Amino acid sequence: MKIAALILSLLPFLSLNAQDSTALVVQNLKIDAQKVTVDFDVVNQSTRPIRAWMMTVTTKKKKLLPTSSGEIAPPGGFWTANLLTTSESCREETTGSLAPGQSRHCSNHVEFGEPDATLLDASVRFTAVLFEDGTAEGDLKLIDSAIRKRQTSFRSVRYWQERFQEACKAPTPMDQLKTFEKMLSGSDPSVPQDMLYDSSAMVVRKSLQFQVSSLIQQVGTRGVDAGGMIQKLDGMIQQQVRQATESSRAFPPRDIPYGPADTAAAIQPIVNRTSSFHLIKTEQMDNQLRLVLRNDYDKEVVQYAIGQKGEGRMGTMSTRDSPIGQGIAPGEVVDFTWGPVRNEDPPIEILCVIFRDGAGDGDPRTIRDLNEEWAGHLAEKTRALPLLQAIAPLPEKEMGAAIDQLMADLQKRPSEENDPDHSARFITGMKQERQVLAQDLQRVREQKDSRYKTELTRIIEHYQAVSQR
Repeated sequence: MKIAALILSLLPFLSLNAQDSTALVVQNLKIDAQKVTVDFDVVNQSTRPIRAWMMTVTTKKKKLLPTSSGEIAPPGGFWTANLLTTSESCREETTGSLAPGQSRHCSNHVEFGEPDATLLDASVRFTAVLFEDGTAEGDLKLIDSAIRKRQTSFRSVRYWQERFQEACKAPTPMDQLKTFEKMLSGSDPSVPQDMLYDSSAMVVRKSLQFQVSSLIQQVGTRGVDAGGMIQKLDGMIQQQVRQATESSRAFPPRDIPYGPADTAAAIQPIVNRTSSFHLIKTEQMDNQLRLVLRNDYDKEVVQYAIGQKGEGRMGTMSTRDSPIGQGIAPGEVVDFTWGPVRNEDPPIEILCVIFRDGAGDGDPRTIRDLNEEWAGHLAEKTRALPLLQAIAPLPEKEMGAAIDQLMADLQKRPSEENDPDHSARFITGMKQERQVLAQDLQRVREQKDSRYKTELTRIIEHYQAVSQR
């Protein structure tokens, strides 16, 4: 299942810093509009070996008007997006550092969930470089941040590996899974304080929680052996430890930061319109604001909204289509990054939360709009389900053509703009769900014929599960 994030305002992936490194240069930059990729070679033009680097890939895109989802493109249909990435996205043709004069090939996928956009151009900036001798140049604070996040992720995954070993002392494999799931829940008081609110530690914890909940669901609904799921989980955690170890080695920990200490910045005023979705912490990051929020209700939150009404901007995070137990549990902490922020902007508002049963707390109009939008999603799922079920029994050789026809029908769906029986938010939800289905079907078509039935069954089971809740 997917955790959907709908950001209705167009935000950059990262604000750019004026400090750049001159130790590296780009050669042979190529874009592939069909695959939505940017490829290039990185050459070390300095006199010292380079251990790792950070770079920003800036892409220029054009949005077709109108889009299949009904979204409105920027003026002229053009915009740019910035992706911060590292040397780890580059193929290591040789082990170790990048020697003077040596090159390395890099490839980055830059779609970002925008199927209606056409990639037109791209450029690369090297924002920071870490040399093998321990010195650095470029945006030093960015390197400090990378080191800190990687070290926290490493500590976090090692911590949860130890907790998993404790959970495995429970009498049965199913008990072990449920014990570990409870440890990962937001109500566990034994989690170290410095891991409760750190964004990197929160990502590790939430990812593990999602994985464990999925394994428990497989045991309960498909009759999968719980002992096998314990072995699978053990392997997954070991793999995450190995990845975190390698990630930390690329940007190794350091006692003294490379850059100067951050100065406190003015915090944007925040208004909380909910009663128990409490703001625990705020952090200013350049022109963005990170909000740490805790669910202090006695039930699961499946959606929340944050916005600036005067600016007409709103962002939501939703797990409505995920299984019960994979929302924001009572006591669980989540974070949300809002930006860009300016001192003259109106207050940021924590507008509302939505619970599993559709009830909400906070701004009544936002609650109504989000529920109308979700009703549109459900209506489109209900409409599409029998169409998917009709394709599933077909022979593999016929299934590809049938999927293509369904995708074509999705594009030809008549406009519901003037539908007097449904609200604009309901129609928006239908269009969004139609676009998600089209993307899922396109991914199915990219598989081998032998995978069609398996992937299509996965989509059908998801639609059925959501419809029955």
